[in-house]
Amino acid sequence: MRSDLMDVPIALGILHLFGGLLLNPMFSGAAMSLSSVSVLFNVLQFERL
Repeated sequence: MRSDLMDVPIALGILHLFGGLLLNPMFSGAAMSLSSVSVLFNVLQFERL
């Protein structure tokens, strides 16, 4: 499962700082959405324990 440690920096533009790669805003939005979904799935897993 993906984690916020990877999605949030991508959405913030960390790739542009280190490699000059500039993402389309649509991909940044998708990264933030995946971040939110991963948090939701983690919460649901903890509820099952």
